[in-house]
Amino acid sequence: MGIKEFNKSEISPGSMGTVFAVDWDFQSSEAVILPERRHNLDDTPFFLKVFHINDLHGNIYRFNPDGSRTGVFSKIVNQVEKAHTASLEDDNEGVIFLSAGDDSIGTPMDSLTGYDGEDFVTHSVYKAFSIGGVDATILGNHDLDTGIKTLKHSITRDADFPILSANLQHQGELDGFVFPGAIAVVKDVRIGIIGLTPPGQMRSRKGSEYTIGDPYESVMKVHDLIAPFCDAMIILSHLGYKLGSTFATVNITGDIELASRLKNSSIDLIVGGHTHDFLNINGLEPKNLVDRIPILQSGYNGLFFGKGTMKISHKNNLRKTSILPTCSLTESEKFNSKYISIIGPDIEKLADSSGRMIIPEKFITDKIEMTKDRSENPMANFITDALCSELKDKKIIVDFTSIDSSSMVSLFDFRKESVNIIDLYRLMPYADTLVIFNLSGRELERIIISNALRLDYEDISNVPRGFLHFSRELRYSINYEKRTVSDITINGISIKDCYDRSISVAAPNFVQGLGVNWEKSDSMPGKSLSNIRAYPFNDIGLYVRKELLAYIEKNDISEKSGFLTDGRLKIV
Repeated sequence: MGIKEFNKSEISPGSMGTVFAVDWDFQSSEAVILPERRHNLDDTPFFLKVFHINDLHGNIYRFNPDGSRTGVFSKIVNQVEKAHTASLEDDNEGVIFLSAGDDSIGTPMDSLTGYDGEDFVTHSVYKAFSIGGVDATILGNHDLDTGIKTLKHSITRDADFPILSANLQHQGELDGFVFPGAIAVVKDVRIGIIGLTPPGQMRSRKGSEYTIGDPYESVMKVHDLIAPFCDAMIILSHLGYKLGSTFATVNITGDIELASRLKNSSIDLIVGGHTHDFLNINGLEPKNLVDRIPILQSGYNGLFFGKGTMKISHKNNLRKTSILPTCSLTESEKFNSKYISIIGPDIEKLADSSGRMIIPEKFITDKIEMTKDRSENPMANFITDALCSELKDKKIIVDFTSIDSSSMVSLFDFRKESVNIIDLYRLMPYADTLVIFNLSGRELERIIISNALRLDYEDISNVPRGFLHFSRELRYSINYEKRTVSDITINGISIKDCYDRSISVAAPNFVQGLGVNWEKSDSMPGKSLSNIRAYPFNDIGLYVRKELLAYIEKNDISEKSGFLTDGRLKIV
């Protein structure tokens, strides 16, 4: 059967609608199970309040440095609940609550989902969405970071709403779990929803394999399948705002380009994400209305949420829209009470110590310098050497390991006496896996020569350039003024004697990914930059954060365990 029912009123008391997930084998004869359709919309328009979020990245709560938590999602839920209550008084008014993907990956609560189906406790976001009344979400690029097995566990255990992607192509593992589209029914008004996953920044790998199809072709297939049975059509998109967007990679098409190709369709609205844009803060901007299709997006991390009103009649249109800050809003007591009763004990465990932290005073006072890529970094030394040690314990032999600033998003509070899961996820919020590059000595030399060009300047703003840090096996010098390198050695052997050798380097799968935009900005005119991501690699399926945690649990964090500078990088 090509249709699956989610009764929202049974799951979330504030909701009044039903959502039907629609699969590729949906037949027109199955539409008979949909509630009877309104027939008077031409004479009596229906006003649908559309609440939307995107790129929440796990921020159900914000974890504060003092150990406390601040509710984020609960504040948005409170606004949706109020709208539901107000709509009870008017038969011609309803509410829908949508997310445009990247729901998880970014906070300590991600640890509760485990990795690749192992150590699964709960999907904290899907559980929150179920309680909070989200009607549908889509798969963003990060929602597959911990693998298809984890995603299946998450949907089975915690998702009481449809998860959509029309262009995700897999080997059947997600049949019945992820759907190309859905039909939400609110007071007998039918709203078709199509989900889109971005072709860029996806992390398919062995054991979790998939491809991403053409967004436009995928949209039209679902459109033709469900549009005849709907009164309005919405695309939930994680493609990104437009080609050339700077925050995140947008491939093939963004929402702007997609809308320009849909002028002959019955699509009424695109709710977007991925590029973290704050669109339409003071109402719909003309640039975000493309061939009569409005494009919405509400930032990231729950800092804002979107709210619009769509008039559904013989001619549908978005009457008004804006995005609103969440910082000063009141939380939903009803949501908090139910959510904490289920997941509270698991959240408290995140603060348990994972290891001692004994940092020399000289590094505590130089903490700000560690956020910049212009010298040898004891935090980077600790991480790279820890990863080398864990690989060695697993009998995975590499010549050395490397990371860049994407593996050190926020440093530990070095004045604490211990480190916990919350600290680790602040440092590494993303679920990067380790990959192995096999390079010739000449290729490695070009990468290191480029690394000198990536070094931060004192008088220029600190932007991600993809500067690489290496474990103790690789040593070299950089002339700061000339941006040249010298004295490159691997385990004491000159790079010139390794030109024809195969050198294996382990690094996170997103290494130097944040430096791509800087490379494109022509900041080094006349200079040729070599990016390690341009070379083939093998994903070994180990998670960077998990391996680092294993090392800390065994060795703590101290000068003795590798938090030091040893001259592996000399700036002259």
